[in-house]
Amino acid sequence: MKVYVIIVNWNGQKLLPDCLSSLQKQSYSNFKIVVVDNGSTDESINLVKTHFSDVHLISLPQNLGFGKSNNIGIKWALEQGAEAIALLNNDCTATPDWLSHLVQGLSQDSSIGACASQLLFKNNPSKVNGIGIEMDELGYTGDNYCDTDFNPHRLPEETIGFTAGACLIRREALQKAGLFDEFYFMYVEDVDLSLRIWQSGFKIVTVPQAIVFHLHNATIKQFLHKKHYFTVRNHLYFSAKFFSFPQCLGVLALITYLRIIKSKKLLYRRQWKLALYYYMGLWAAIMQLPSVLFKKQSYRIDPRLREKMKKNKSWSKSCWNLMAVKKRLIESYGRREGD
Repeated sequence: MKVYVIIVNWNGQKLLPDCLSSLQKQSYSNFKIVVVDNGSTDESINLVKTHFSDVHLISLPQNLGFGKSNNIGIKWALEQGAEAIALLNNDCTATPDWLSHLVQGLSQDSSIGACASQLLFKNNPSKVNGIGIEMDELGYTGDNYCDTDFNPHRLPEETIGFTAGACLIRREALQKAGLFDEFYFMYVEDVDLSLRIWQSGFKIVTVPQAIVFHLHNATIKQFLHKKHYFTVRNHLYFSAKFFSFPQCLGVLALITYLRIIKSKKLLYRRQWKLALYYYMGLWAAIMQLPSVLFKKQSYRIDPRLREKMKKNKSWSKSCWNLMAVKKRLIESYGRREGD
């Protein structure tokens, strides 16, 4: 299976050496590395050209966002005949058999559209960062097994979605489901694509043996205020796209309530900018609702996922009692924001 590994980079000069070096040590050999640089102002481009000359570099004039930049790399790779696309964050380092395990997992069944890796915290590798994505009946998402102890004997299983930081996607799944929705810019676009892959008739499975070490928040800390903006905006956009109007209103109520709680803390700490970006994200999402709801008939939740969503922590049954779920909201939403 011919694999192309896409790495989106933005000012990742300090991160790229470990990431790219780990790919050069892979036991699987039939792959090509593609770095899509998002208008970096550091020495990232010179680093790749000088020390990793075998890497195909796509240099963009500005930061186009995670989804669009990945799409540019994916389109180029598909034109070259890629049979599968691996995505890897520049703040991740892969174990030597990472790609081999993913290819093996994808090859087991033609109905498997994508495989999710196991991410471990690089600074605390005994703890799991995530293995695939979980989602409840209101569309709130979180990383499976986050903060649990690493289990070397964990078995593969079906999962609602993959984390775009480390995964492998079948060519045919991308051709049927489409690429990333570029509206998101960053955050939640992987969940969106995962649902569309399920909708296209494929399934997604975890491959716990495909391990990468993730340097938590290494990239996003450069513009933390924008992270809060996009997580709020994108979550509501995602809910409006895939869920019913009553469910979308429930998400809006819960997000608003959560934002009030968090913004109070930020205001108390005099973090005015972060508080402002919370509400800017909420307002941007509300402004998008009419256009999203108008075209939402094209999107749906695959029936195979309904039971999986019910098994996850569900706030839909207790959203009438906001005080009772206050702690769960903060903990669970904050966990997903910590990607």
